[in-house]
Amino acid sequence: MLFGADKQAIYIFENDPKGKTVCYDECADAWPPVFSKGEPDAGKGVDQSLLGTIERRDGRRQVTYAGQPLYYYAHEDAGQVLCHNVNLNGGLWWV
Repeated sequence: MLFGADKQAIYIFENDPKGKTVCYDECADAWPPVFSKGEPDAGKGVDQSLLGTIERRDGRRQVTYAGQPLYYYAHEDAGQVLCHNVNLNGGLWWV
């Protein structure tokens, strides 16, 4: 499982093709992308070689892991996992 610097769980969306995001507008409001201004840094236990970024329509860089775009869930606090294997916004979300 991946967590952000603030200990919030990170998710992937089954509908995202590898290296691309389809989560925009209302989807991205509920599932804010994990953004990076430069190359993302791996925390302890994370394989740095699997981290990367993709460019979103607005030009911002979204972090990927093994080519899958990463997201937070807007209604979770640090340490919570409320939406693993849940069907929202047209597909399944996994931590």
